[in-house]
Amino acid sequence: MSLWDVKAPRFKLEHLMALDVADASTLKSNVVHLLLQHPQGIKYGDFSGAFYKLHGHHPQLALHGYHSLTDLLTDMKNVVVLEKNSQATVVKIAYGAPLNHWLKERQGLDCLMDEETGAPPEGAAVEGSPDEAARPSESMLQREAHAEIKRKEGGNTCPPPSPSWDPELSIGGDRTTEESLKECPADGIVLIRDIIGKRLQGLKLRKLRKILNEKHGFDLEKFRISLGYKNTVSFLEGIPGLFLQKCQNRNHCGIRLQSGSWCFTEGPRSQEPDGFGLIRDIIGKRLQGLKLRKLRKILNEKHGFDLEKFRVSLGYKNTVSFLEGIPGLFLQKCQNRNHCGIRLQSAVLRGQDRTQEGRQDEEDSKRAEVQQQKVGDSPVLEEQPENIDAPRGQSLPDEVEDQESRPLTSRQVTNPSTSAKGFEDVCATIVGMEQRMIQTFNKFHTRMSRLEKRVAQNSGRLRILERNERERRSETAETLSCGQEDPDKNLP
Repeated sequence: MSLWDVKAPRFKLEHLMALDVADASTLKSNVVHLLLQHPQGIKYGDFSGAFYKLHGHHPQLALHGYHSLTDLLTDMKNVVVLEKNSQATVVKIAYGAPLNHWLKERQGLDCLMDEETGAPPEGAAVEGSPDEAARPSESMLQREAHAEIKRKEGGNTCPPPSPSWDPELSIGGDRTTEESLKECPADGIVLIRDIIGKRLQGLKLRKLRKILNEKHGFDLEKFRISLGYKNTVSFLEGIPGLFLQKCQNRNHCGIRLQSGSWCFTEGPRSQEPDGFGLIRDIIGKRLQGLKLRKLRKILNEKHGFDLEKFRVSLGYKNTVSFLEGIPGLFLQKCQNRNHCGIRLQSAVLRGQDRTQEGRQDEEDSKRAEVQQQKVGDSPVLEEQPENIDAPRGQSLPDEVEDQESRPLTSRQVTNPSTSAKGFEDVCATIVGMEQRMIQTFNKFHTRMSRLEKRVAQNSGRLRILERNERERRSETAETLSCGQEDPDKNLP
């Protein structure tokens, strides 16, 4: 019994409406076509309603082998992603998705419907009809899907899909690039994204116009006018994956690709950039972490990896926010960003510690087995076991004192199965104490040198004072001796 026989009474009408989505590729094309109408994405809970509003029927996931909408989006993970924010989960086009293929497939389906039914494609409004007036804010990608109908003024024929756009190759024949792009607007969008994607820092609008005109013979203004946009800024805002930095002078507006090459999804997570793993590996080798300045230096010198260009290509404003977005990293913020401490989170560190402890336990068990084998081979050691704490060749005395009666030594306190991390911590503590003692000794030595200099200076001053005092006393004695001579010698 087929699925049609079981569910025909309940879903007969919807099955008749879903005849054009009997193929899974057609369903995926309709999903992409829907998301292209909403560059900012659609809420996960509103997806089915938006699909019905655009295509006139529900997705009918069971007919295509999908248990839920999540299964469908997981199957389309190279084209569609789920982004979680503080409010809700949003479904949107993935960064760098092959839009050209899906748009051309959609245009081919529209043309097939025209030939079979003689009616315009779904969602298209006939010129002068009330539907056209009811949709004053028709998006660019909605106009793309029906550009052929408007260009041919209601004709039922449709040109075959053109090959994927390659900026280095000519279109062929005597047609110019502009004429070819008018026939297939998706190629123009792909061309713009390719040009901007080659510049990590982005482009200014004036520079983008110049490159399109000089290198590709493509007039951006005529192209956006043909799609019905009032100005170039609103046209570029309608292209998925582009971010515009607005300013007063439109010619100086910055254009670059949006971030989003990886994100969290309800299904399997999309592949992270290779740079994330490299950064985590470098920081994971340092238990104490690294400073941001040191991380930049290691990435640049040892791996030829420019951290700044990488984070700009992902759309982050600064390096701190970029590192905060890498799972498994912890940042200790400070006023100077170059001195921010970066290390792995405690969960990652615990995993590494357990691995190191497991290796240490294995080594200890192997050593114990080797010792047991040695004890079994030597009969002397069976009668008089070897003292682990004493050097090899020495043994314990016959009369062993009670362990509780004598104080524990440092060697007895130490556990031979101490983990590698504990041993490293002890070594680090000892090294730190030695450094502090050296610093204290240096300070004491410096102070003693200063005191010695002061004592020497004071001793010199004291000798000078003593000499001056002796001279003064001798002069005083001479004066007194002259005054005590016989006064009769001076009389006539």
